[in-house]
Amino acid sequence: QFYEMANFEPYCQLRKLESIPLRACFWSNPASHHQECIIFIGDKQGCVTVIITPNIYEAFKYWKLGSKAEGVPTYQIERLLDDNDAGCKIYRWSLHSEMVCEIHYFTELNSFASCSSDSQASLVLASPSGSTPPDLLVTTSYGGGARLRATIPTKSRISDDHKVFKVSKGVSTVDFCPSSTLMVTGSVDELIRIWNPFLTSKPVATLAGHGSPLFSVIVDSGNNRLFSISSNNTIKVWDLVDYNCLCTLLPTSHKCTGIVEATHHNPVSRVLALGGDQLAILRLQEPPGISNSAIQSHKGGLVGVQYTPYFKYIVTACDKAVIKVWDIMTGTCLFEFSADFKRGGGITAIDIDESGRRLVGGGEMGEIKLWNFNNGQCIQVLDKGNNAEVTDIKFVTVNKNRYIVAVGWDKRVNLFADTGESLTQVQRPIEAWISATEHRHKEDILCVAFGSQFMATSSYDGEIIVWSMVSGRPISKLNVPECKARSSGHFFAHDGMRHVNTMMV
Repeated sequence: QFYEMANFEPYCQLRKLESIPLRACFWSNPASHHQECIIFIGDKQGCVTVIITPNIYEAFKYWKLGSKAEGVPTYQIERLLDDNDAGCKIYRWSLHSEMVCEIHYFTELNSFASCSSDSQASLVLASPSGSTPPDLLVTTSYGGGARLRATIPTKSRISDDHKVFKVSKGVSTVDFCPSSTLMVTGSVDELIRIWNPFLTSKPVATLAGHGSPLFSVIVDSGNNRLFSISSNNTIKVWDLVDYNCLCTLLPTSHKCTGIVEATHHNPVSRVLALGGDQLAILRLQEPPGISNSAIQSHKGGLVGVQYTPYFKYIVTACDKAVIKVWDIMTGTCLFEFSADFKRGGGITAIDIDESGRRLVGGGEMGEIKLWNFNNGQCIQVLDKGNNAEVTDIKFVTVNKNRYIVAVGWDKRVNLFADTGESLTQVQRPIEAWISATEHRHKEDILCVAFGSQFMATSSYDGEIIVWSMVSGRPISKLNVPECKARSSGHFFAHDGMRHVNTMMV
């Protein structure tokens, strides 16, 4: 039956289909102002009836002229073969040995997908009209009209005319993701399978997590999300990029009682509707605080950004001596505190230890502090004995011994023992390292990098020294070549300087 959307009253109906219709799908062509339409009807015999009309409005007017049955204008479907006034074409494809569970038309593939519990033809992907030769189709007399159908189910379509996907327990639901060109199926075996529509041999990925047969899968292509609903009314939301389960909604959460018989997703209003004993409307909310536009995170210039996988937080610092902690999932600022250096000045460098719990920061007046960045409490103060600016600072572990290394304008490496304890007294650097590295660099040290047993420091004049972390002595020295102009007038550096600002091992 077809209904009038204005008052939801029956408009007309098609009768005398070959078998009991179980599933239906309707597609209209936007290029023809939605006049060209295709109607798909899946039945109990595993067949799909396809009705193609060039103008659905004219077809409806013609079908409404039929005699009334039970007060509704009725049109006998076999008349579509003989009557040219409606301008319709009809095909009936025998695709499965079991009843049709679900049917969809995917515009991007110019094909419809029909799924069934049939293990040998669990999912069939085919074009509506197909290219099967006429000799494989016959007409049989039926009620004074004619019916078009395949003679033998296994030969209803030639092998090159459709694609067959096999799943041991069949497929109960299917959907398509246009952005990634992937099909998603759900089955009685409680598994979700991701398919390349052009490769039928095996799925691209298999997602497990449901404890009962899958009833429906719905793809939100715009947000790369997949919604799966099982027969026990459990809803799962999946990420279609890395195939992770983002959240699980139990029946007690969405309060949809009874057996879910229908589902619908509206990507515009971001609503997921479930139809059971009652209609449940789930509104999908955007994560708060996410914005594609840039925001001003600090009033001062950023001098450091660190990520802690333990808490999944981002820690930032600016030259106004302000440290902020951010939630990486929502982009919201969770907490902020001031470095509160006694000598004043802003922060110039930060680092987070391996545990992801402690933050160390150096200032432009030479001060160094350790904090618990979750509450802003200062754990320890490190004093290198001068007011020279700290340009880089790092946590490092050598042979199970933990250290904090700070370099800067004092032209030396300041190595502090990292005991991990909350000490109240001020800690001084290891004297042996001060004497070993003093006067090794002639200019300010700008950055430091670490390997397993060595350390590299770089100064403003472009000199790089590689140190042994065991003995504290230089292993080698590297010099950045001077930047000279080429004959074409192009330079290796804009200002002709040789200093290295960042190093990585």
